[in-house]
Amino acid sequence: MAFFIWKDDYSVKVNQLDDQHKRLFTMLDEVYDKMMEFKGGETVASVLSGIVNYTMTHLADEERLMQSYGYPEYATHKLAHDNLKARVQEYLDKEARGERVDLIDVALFLKNWLFSHIAEVDKRYSAYFNSQGLS
Repeated sequence: MAFFIWKDDYSVKVNQLDDQHKRLFTMLDEVYDKMMEFKGGETVASVLSGIVNYTMTHLADEERLMQSYGYPEYATHKLAHDNLKARVQEYLDKEARGERVDLIDVALFLKNWLFSHIAEVDKRYSAYFNSQGLS
């Protein structure tokens, strides 16, 4: 059963980015499923590697579009992305040092970050990109 459900309210009105956001929702569901089946032998890195890699690709794509279209809030938006990357790296570094990392905490952080980032930050570029002919 889908736990993270895409709603049209989340749309940023840019098909490429909406498709990527939808994929991230699907991947969050997959992480949730893995957490429910967690047997204790897996690492945070192994459980989250797919969504972390895809998220980094998505952020890079989003930043390229912002630069290409001269998005005026690019620097602020990129800072939000950089903060996410640093936080994810902190989790991975902590685990690499042999410290316990709670998979549920990581997944909840990613979920909360994604939902609030789309609703509060990504939505700001919607009208700008549309005015530049990107949809």
